[in-house]
Amino acid sequence: MNLPKQWRLKGQRYRLEGQRHSDGRVRFPAQPAKLGEASDAWQPYQLASTGELYSWTAQRSNRSEFDHEPIVLVGMIKLADGCMLTAQLTDCEPSELQIGMAMEAVTRSWGKVGDDDLLVYGYKFRPKLVD
Repeated sequence: MNLPKQWRLKGQRYRLEGQRHSDGRVRFPAQPAKLGEASDAWQPYQLASTGELYSWTAQRSNRSEFDHEPIVLVGMIKLADGCMLTAQLTDCEPSELQIGMAMEAVTRSWGKVGDDDLLVYGYKFRPKLVD
């Protein structure tokens, strides 16, 4: 991870900022306009921070940044506004997860960057605490 890149991506990592097209389509993460596309066709859009668990898996990792988590839970979340995204799941055990359960976005540590071990934060999802 490089720190300037993390800073440029803070909108999508901290606030789930995507883009909405003038015709209503939504995309995440935000992308530059394509060749021949009007530069103002896509406007910044705040994605919903809640949704439901569409699918999930448990992954084992031998990477050093996951030493504190021998099993990493990753899920596909269908957000309330219709977007689907992949995210690490947190604050839960595999036995608690059920397809269709309510989920909410939270900000958690994604790892460390650079020689100074600066912490990088971003979104993860957990089972929704309160309806």
